[in-house]
Amino acid sequence: MFISTKAIGSMEREDITHEYKHPERSSEERTAMLAALRQSGSMYSRYYLNDDFEDIQFDFHLYDDIVIGSPFKVILRMKNKSSSKDYGVSATLRIDTMLYTGEIKSEIKKKSFESMLKAGSQAEFALEVTYEDYENKLEDQYAFNIAAMAKVKETEFEYFAQDDFRVRIPDIKIEVDQPVIQQGNEISVKLHFKNPLPKPLRKGEFTVEGPGLGSPIKIKLPGNVNPGEEAVANCKLTPKMSGEKSIVAKFTSKELRDVDGFIAITVTPSGSHLEPVQPRNVPSPVNDNANAIDQE
Repeated sequence: MFISTKAIGSMEREDITHEYKHPERSSEERTAMLAALRQSGSMYSRYYLNDDFEDIQFDFHLYDDIVIGSPFKVILRMKNKSSSKDYGVSATLRIDTMLYTGEIKSEIKKKSFESMLKAGSQAEFALEVTYEDYENKLEDQYAFNIAAMAKVKETEFEYFAQDDFRVRIPDIKIEVDQPVIQQGNEISVKLHFKNPLPKPLRKGEFTVEGPGLGSPIKIKLPGNVNPGEEAVANCKLTPKMSGEKSIVAKFTSKELRDVDGFIAITVTPSGSHLEPVQPRNVPSPVNDNANAIDQE
């Protein structure tokens, strides 16, 4: 932005910006702008009191790709960019469960911190959450809201940041012995996934279905699936219709839900000629520490 006037004795523009304000980005201009923003009563002024003006720089961080059952933590990192001033910082980190609509539901954990940040130094506040902290508060879609609120004592600068995330549910792996099969022929299917929780899965049950593949098949596991062990089931399907089909599997238990997986197969019309296809082997007998059952 420039401040201009008509030049004396000519029709040219004369730039007189320097007579009214300090050069852009100079230390004098930054100081004047900071003072004006801090005295402003506008609610929007805090958004301009950012890293360009403040000596304390904040960075709110979450280590994502968290599998359900695992612990996680949120971190608020702080950096004092001043080479001569110390600042006192107070902050609160909070984690809540969240509905799919975005509504905050239940508080999981909250913690307040205080620190004196020396000139040129860095520090961080961390809030750790275990599976035991959130297992009984999980809502639909396993969604969380995390928030950080901080204040710099000497400047009264306030920082706020929030984010949403979901813990990841493992997928059911589906293996078939024939990715291409004739209509009316039988196909062997194996289902398996590893228990991600630090506790056994009780009363586990697989459901296998797909369009044109007959009625859904339910397979109840004979026992508990211990932490880190695989839940395994085998079944056979007979496609009733030709075309591109999907085999869809779901798993439910007392402790874990919404586990699913799918695989695509090609069903050719009955009596058609099949080109040789490398089969997707369905491993035979599972090892002793897996929980498996066959459904004929």
